[in-house]
Amino acid sequence: MLAVARRSVAYIVSIVLLCTGWGLLGMATFDYLASQFFDEIPGSPQMQIWFGLLGMAITSYLTFFGRNQFVQEVLPSLATRLPGYNIAHVCCSALGLWVKRFYSILYQTADVIFCIGIPILLLTAMVGWWLIEEISGPMLLFYMGLIGVIAIAGIYNNPVRMLALGYFNGYWIIDDNKLSYPFEAPMRVDETIELMLAQLGGALWPMMLIVGLLFYFCYWLMTYRHSAAEDTEQSYIANFDRLFKQSLVTKLLVMAIFLLGSVAAFVLVSAMLDLINIHCFFAALAIFWMDALWRAEFDLEPALCGDCRYLLSGNWRP
Repeated sequence: MLAVARRSVAYIVSIVLLCTGWGLLGMATFDYLASQFFDEIPGSPQMQIWFGLLGMAITSYLTFFGRNQFVQEVLPSLATRLPGYNIAHVCCSALGLWVKRFYSILYQTADVIFCIGIPILLLTAMVGWWLIEEISGPMLLFYMGLIGVIAIAGIYNNPVRMLALGYFNGYWIIDDNKLSYPFEAPMRVDETIELMLAQLGGALWPMMLIVGLLFYFCYWLMTYRHSAAEDTEQSYIANFDRLFKQSLVTKLLVMAIFLLGSVAAFVLVSAMLDLINIHCFFAALAIFWMDALWRAEFDLEPALCGDCRYLLSGNWRP
């Protein structure tokens, strides 16, 4: 009796979370699209960002973390009983294949542009330092260090790769002097950092570090859990699930990481709402979802970043 009651409560909670998560994502997406296509609807970027983040967190938890029986078993079985299920299933499958194919092309394109573009960015930055008086030596060194960090992170992480390309090319498109933008990039980055420091002061760097670690931890959980679920050897799933069945200290440590990172992310996003590009934000949400779903499959395809990872690993040495 107690087990049945617990299962019923779990189903109710799953239904509430599922409706809440997709509802928040739906409202954020609708408000974004409506504000872009209809001038009469102003839209609220702040609402879009908060609803998008909360909806993404809830739906990602239900989809990628743990073994949610309602989402993985009960809900699909209920959907098969609905009228028109076969037609909807065929349409959704075709749409999924099209999106997957599109993302595969985007994945390969971003891989090539990223690996070729990083050396070009460093070269144009040095030329800009030589030609433009406003670009100082420390400004150039900071920019090159930032590019180096992005390069290393992008080699191992596809969302970092795509978002870096989107950020640079997006600002390049809207810049008035398109031909000179790659040479002025160190100065533009310095201006952006100054705006961020004006909002948060010296707390900017610790918060970015904490949020970055939380993002990497959650992203690793999403991709590893999904790839393990598709693996024929269930030992990978057992090893993953064992992480959350260890001692109380381990559970408290994992909880502390989420709580501390969530608080830092809340403060960071609150202070930088006016600096977040709403187009890049929704692109990031889409990239995280698609990468979490198909990263394990795409990583097996030939790619320049894969060659870079092989070189950095040192396995090529005899």
